[in-house]
Amino acid sequence: MDKDGESALVAFADSETYANTVEILERRFPLVVERFELNIKDGTGHGKFRGGFGIVKDYRLLCEEASFTTAVNRSKFPPWGVAGGTNETCNYMAIIRDGKEIMRVARIVNYKLRRNDIVSIKMGEGGSWGNPLERDPNLVLRDVINDYITVDVARDI
Repeated sequence: MDKDGESALVAFADSETYANTVEILERRFPLVVERFELNIKDGTGHGKFRGGFGIVKDYRLLCEEASFTTAVNRSKFPPWGVAGGTNETCNYMAIIRDGKEIMRVARIVNYKLRRNDIVSIKMGEGGSWGNPLERDPNLVLRDVINDYITVDVARDI
């Protein structure tokens, strides 16, 4: 092991092993992708080499209503750290209505969505490796500069 994990690799639900192009999704379906970015807010496990970051993708529904069904993998047990690395975060989906998160789900069938509801996919991170205290200080500094972690988090590790 000689580097941090790769970010934005998709392993979220059965058979979803790639991230669709936003423009194609918006052209084919009555939705708009409002956010597609690295999942930094949920944090990451710490190690000599940290796991890569997952992604967040927010879909806003543009039609009057739709049914929503999902089965999310890795929603109960987080990816584990190895050789002293800490555990990462789990995958989940959130339903946001009128600006408020109304539920987090891992499995749901035929949930009725309304116009302007947002389905937010939150993909966790990969497992970290090694003792966090052995992490190269230059890598910690790089993570702070890139806004992957805060100065407070770096100090508390």
